[in-house]
Amino acid sequence: MIDPAVLNRLLDATTMEELWDIHTRVMAGYGFDRLIYGATQFRTATSLGCPEDFVVLTNHAPDYTETYVNDGLYFHAPMVRWSLENDGACSWSVLDARFEADDFTPRSARSSPSTASTGSRRATRSAFARCARA
Repeated sequence: MIDPAVLNRLLDATTMEELWDIHTRVMAGYGFDRLIYGATQFRTATSLGCPEDFVVLTNHAPDYTETYVNDGLYFHAPMVRWSLENDGACSWSVLDARFEADDFTPRSARSSPSTASTGSRRATRSAFARCARA
């Protein structure tokens, strides 16, 4: 359960930067030291649109983020794929089991933070927000 005081701080944030700062601090308290959030208004059945149009919030290193977004690795990342096809939460243990079973294409395996040397604890859900196109 979310602490009501934390929820109020999030709701009272007046800038995206303030909200992201609160969110990353709260998640660090749960042991998640690296986060990435993405949103697009230009999603189709086969594309998330141009990366230049994405809103990406992250505390990953800039070189990792540049490669992940600009080289299109995000589109093949197992958690991103899962979040595009499902609603709800998915534990990393599900993906870990698939990795151990060698159940990913080489491109998907390469694009996952679980195979990157980020040294971070992984969050339980990755999502690309679904926005209506204006």
